[in-house]
Amino acid sequence: MSENATFTTTGGIAEGQNNAFSHSMTAQCDPICIWALWTDVATWPAWDTELQAATIVGAFKKGAKGTLIPKSGAKSKFVVTELVEGQHYTFVTFLPLARLEITRQLSTKSGATTFIHRVRFVGPLGKLFAWIFGAHFRKALPVVMQQLAQQAEAIHKGRPT
Repeated sequence: MSENATFTTTGGIAEGQNNAFSHSMTAQCDPICIWALWTDVATWPAWDTELQAATIVGAFKKGAKGTLIPKSGAKSKFVVTELVEGQHYTFVTFLPLARLEITRQLSTKSGATTFIHRVRFVGPLGKLFAWIFGAHFRKALPVVMQQLAQQAEAIHKGRPT
C-alpha cells in the first residue's frame, strides 16, 4: 500500500461464510474511477490477484459474455446478469451443477466512494465449490479490493497505474 493511500477497509478477511461472503472498502475517489476499472474486463488481472486473464465479447452490458482464466483452476465462462450503469452489476460464472455469483456495488457519501464485492456459491454443488474455494477467496478478496482502491486512487489523482 502506498504511504499516502486514503482508503480504508473493514478487515483482513471477507465477512460471511465460505458459500456467501462480502467485503467493503472506502476510497477517496470519484465512483467513476472504481466503475471504470470494474467494467474494463481485460484489465481485471491488474488488480485481481487471482486472475491470469479475463476477456469479454463486445461492450460491458447486461447479457455480455466473457471468459476468466484463474491463476489456479479451470478456465470458466461468465455472463453479466444485472447492470445498473455506474451503480452495480452482477456476473455469474458457471460451474458443474453450480454457479458463482459476483455482485459489485458502489455508493458515495461526502466525496468518498464505498465499493462492495459480494460472492455466492449456489446450486446443487454450490456447497462443494464453497468448501473447495471459499476460504481462499475470502482471504484474497480484501487484497484484491485494496489493489483496486490503489488503482482507482491513482486514476483519481491523474497518475498512471
